[in-house]
Amino acid sequence: MKNKPVLSVLSITAMTTIITSALSAPAFAANGDIYNLNNLGTPAYTQSQTANFALQKTIGLNSGSYGYEYTGKVYNFDDLTKVYDAQGQDFTKTMTALPTSATPAGDAGQTTPTTALTVSSVGTINATNVTVTLANVPTVLPAGSAFTVTDTNSNTYAVTAIAPSATAGQYILTLGTAVTGKGTLTVAYGSSSQNNVFDTTVAGETLSISIPTAKNGQLASDGADNTMVTVQALKNGVLDTTITGTVKFLSLQGATFAKTEVAFNQGIATVQLTSIASAKEVDDIISATINNASDVSLIGKSGTMAVKYVPSIQPVAASGQVYVTNAIGNTSGDVSVTFNSSVDFSKLYADWLANGNGVITVKSNGVTKTIEDIKNTGSTSTTSTVDLVLAEGQALTDNSTITVTTAPSLNPTTAAFLPNTVNYNLVDASAPAAFV
Repeated sequence: MKNKPVLSVLSITAMTTIITSALSAPAFAANGDIYNLNNLGTPAYTQSQTANFALQKTIGLNSGSYGYEYTGKVYNFDDLTKVYDAQGQDFTKTMTALPTSATPAGDAGQTTPTTALTVSSVGTINATNVTVTLANVPTVLPAGSAFTVTDTNSNTYAVTAIAPSATAGQYILTLGTAVTGKGTLTVAYGSSSQNNVFDTTVAGETLSISIPTAKNGQLASDGADNTMVTVQALKNGVLDTTITGTVKFLSLQGATFAKTEVAFNQGIATVQLTSIASAKEVDDIISATINNASDVSLIGKSGTMAVKYVPSIQPVAASGQVYVTNAIGNTSGDVSVTFNSSVDFSKLYADWLANGNGVITVKSNGVTKTIEDIKNTGSTSTTSTVDLVLAEGQALTDNSTITVTTAPSLNPTTAAFLPNTVNYNLVDASAPAAFV
């Protein structure tokens, strides 16, 4: 936090007078202790320590970062100074008016803030500047040294400053040394951490293409498994958030995309890829090429990645038992499910009634949705397709990963389901990208 030179002398004067008055006043608990507003667990300076004028000057020059304890509450010293001035600089009147004239920053001794600052994401990495998105940011920014920044090349970077950027929620960390080479940079604060890749070894504009690491570079060759392909436009190894244009996707083996051409959004273009159906393992190359751009010199630049489609081991189904093989749905509230074979719908329905979400579940980005009913969409009493009707208020939302899982019930004689899981990505077709 930047100091205000014009006000700092007033703050120092007020600090000196208030502290001197406090030292001669009857004590209440630890009245007069000074706390750093980012740590109300223990005093930064006890009342007796603040008799030192040098400390008074330090606190006065940084008054917005410190709080004054009174009756178990800690008040921002700037707020205290305003009350002090409003009460004619009378210490006794100030202490009487303080609880009703200012809002405390918290309780003295509290060890855990209600909401702790967390690192939500790491954005642009550019030499000594790293852009991060933070959540639950306190009024007073923490010191840069409170952050830990490391990379996969065994480097640790000192954070010398933190400042808000022009974008709400984003902040710029200034590092003591520049990030160079190629690797992954991790920014941590407390128990939260996020990371992003960097590559300063390449020059000019390049495209980086990837799928989630959990997929390990492969999809099930069932024609239904899918994942998100992400393309990043990099300028000299750093995410180019200013690029405008579109990128075109192609699979050499004919795998399908939700869209073949997707617009860049802040340097990123993302699309859903669906696997091909094959009884054998298939190697594929996915390419992404800039198809148009405001900077015409970028048109034709491309990136590629390898993907495998691998046959998956499916459960062995006994008579009258099925498992989910495909699912699709939208925001209307129904999820259409396909099973590996036809099943007696009455048995399936009875198993669901008895065991509910224990035998078939729908999750949206990991959050379980309540299934209100199951409908037979086949033309006979035996069917391989059903609709899962979600309860009111449980509708799916665009741009989320939907997971449908079947599992056996505890009673093997009545169990209709076998264990299996499928995912699909619910995308907003009207978005400039297929999954943003």
